[in-house]
Amino acid sequence: MVKRDKDADLFIIHAIRDQDEGPNSDFALSACARKIYASRRERDKRSPLPGLFGEPAWDILLDLFISYAEHKKISIMSAGLAAHASTTTALRWVWALEDAHLVERKLDRSDKRRSYVSLAPEGLNYMRETLAKIRDQL
Repeated sequence: MVKRDKDADLFIIHAIRDQDEGPNSDFALSACARKIYASRRERDKRSPLPGLFGEPAWDILLDLFISYAEHKKISIMSAGLAAHASTTTALRWVWALEDAHLVERKLDRSDKRRSYVSLAPEGLNYMRETLAKIRDQL
């Protein structure tokens, strides 16, 4: 018997649905976000000085958009890892993004010590518009 990965199945279902929606679907834009994120990591690896090109807020937004398209929850700690920043730096940026109404935090119901972060409606619209413009310029 083959063991099924429910998350993978759900992602495939949403991917098929989003592909039918065209080039500005969240699935298509998340592919652009993945490429941008990967290119940033490649640039960081080649940098003579670690952190030289850091933009933690942008990295967090990219990661949150990709996670949104994949229907995944992201903890604040995971957002910090995606930003390649220290925990305190990542928290400061999450708070700044929250103050700008781009992200929202929610407490984990089962563990009050943990919070999840996601794009707020304004942040989702910002990322959709920005990623579509970037993709069109490339």
